[in-house]
Amino acid sequence: MNVQYDKLIRIYLDELCRKGYKAVQCDLDKYPVYDNFYTRRYEHLVYMLEQLKDETDENKINRWLGFIQGVLWTDGFYSINDLREHINSCKIHESPI
Repeated sequence: MNVQYDKLIRIYLDELCRKGYKAVQCDLDKYPVYDNFYTRRYEHLVYMLEQLKDETDENKINRWLGFIQGVLWTDGFYSINDLREHINSCKIHESPI
């Protein structure tokens, strides 16, 4: 699937930054049961999105975006249909030859 990943990343980054979250990598050796759980969680998503801006490995981009979308869905930021529409709005439509 041809997707404008930069546009998709921007959708989620804009939403989280608008809510005041900044990029902070979480401690990858700890379980997420610490103070300010949701703040740390969303800061880590911003960190991931910032890292994806320069990523070229499409498999990694898809894995990370799937993780990010899963968190945003389970936390009620977006519905499944919202997430589907985000993807559809970022598809590259190639004209037939």
